[in-house]
Amino acid sequence: DVARYGPNKADLAAVTELFSNLSSLVCSQCMTVVTGGVNQGAALSPMLKACPSMTIHGFDVQRSVFSRKGMLRRIVQPYPNVHLHRIGMGAKSGTHYNVSRPGNAHEGTGLYEPPKEKNRLLGGSALIRHVGIVSPVRLDDFARGVVRPGRVFYTLLDAEGFEPLVLQGMGLDTF
Repeated sequence: DVARYGPNKADLAAVTELFSNLSSLVCSQCMTVVTGGVNQGAALSPMLKACPSMTIHGFDVQRSVFSRKGMLRRIVQPYPNVHLHRIGMGAKSGTHYNVSRPGNAHEGTGLYEPPKEKNRLLGGSALIRHVGIVSPVRLDDFARGVVRPGRVFYTLLDAEGFEPLVLQGMGLDTF
């Protein structure tokens, strides 16, 4: 629904459809959702509308996302069951990465390493701006102490091209 969500936002339509069709039997405090790349919380709204009691762990690397006056804070404020983490998700835990934004994009922040020469990315075609430093965590490391096994109902990843690294860090090959 490009008219409703805009280009490149088909994931929001899918999340809205999925969560609007959940039955009250599935929605409970025992259900956990993990979302990487929370940004301003557009995907959290339909999830919380459909299932306000579920536990959500939302990750993002952008400092601006966690602003007290930001859209995300207004969305999650009434829900003590929503936990936000300024941590990247990746294949390894604990390494520090530069958080950078390509060009003049408002979205698309990722764990890019700014090149020393001319601060360009993609073979010199796109400028990037350094916006902070963050440590990523393997999702399986994070979940071990926080999420009961078998309780993650859904994982939404919008990691701006870093999804393969996040999948590696989920430890899916250990099950």
